[in-house]
Formats: sequence, structure tokens, C-alpha cells
Amino acid sequence: MKKVNLTITIFLISALAVIVVLAIIALDKQKDNLVLDNNTIFFYYGITCPHCKITEQYITDNNIDSKITIIRKEVYENQANAIALQQAAKQCNLPLDEIGVPFMTYNNSCYMGDEDTIKLLKQFMGEN
Repeated sequence: MKKVNLTITIFLISALAVIVVLAIIALDKQKDNLVLDNNTIFFYYGITCPHCKITEQYITDNNIDSKITIIRKEVYENQANAIALQQAAKQCNLPLDEIGVPFMTYNNSCYMGDEDTIKLLKQFMGEN
């Protein structure tokens, strides 16, 4: 009986170790995917932000979603996305007390406000 209990315990510990390793690998791959390709823009926005709605309307009106990948991250109600926004701003050496939405990152550069984000989208689409 003790041998069976020991075998089950060893099996469960081994299974847990495998799950932990797989989770670490999955998280690492997810982190790598945040640096996607040159056709990916991260769009940080607030659900009630009027300037974000202007940028979103430009994206919709010009069917930009069909031409490039835009990863949307709502920051007012999603704490993880708010932290991601702060990390993106830090990479661009922006003071945290000066960041706002709409906020886009593309190719290690940051764009803030509806005018700058729309200007980025126009440049990306070959418009000036």
C-alpha cells in the first residue's frame, strides 16, 4: 500500500512539474509574440476616451484592420493592459505622469494622441 501511495505521489509531482514547465514555455512564447512583425501596431485606448474614438473611427472608416494587425488593449478597465501601457511608455523614455490614450507603439516607437496615432496610420498606409 505504501508503495502505491509513493508511486502516485511521484506521478503527481512529475505531472505538476511538466505542467509548470509547459506554462513557462507558453508564457515565454507569448512574450516573444509581443514583438511580432513590422505589420503590427499596439493600440492602447480607454473605453470612454473621446480621442480614442476618433482614432478608432479612422481605423474603421479606412478599413485599416484588413491591411495591418492592430492589437487593441483597453487600459481603463484592464489593469494588465494599463501596466503594459506603462511598460511601453518606459521603453520610449516617456514619463509615466505624461502618458495618455490613445497610445500606439510601432517598431519600438510611441505615438500618443489622436493626431499622432492617425498620422502614424496614414504613414503606415502610404498616405501623407
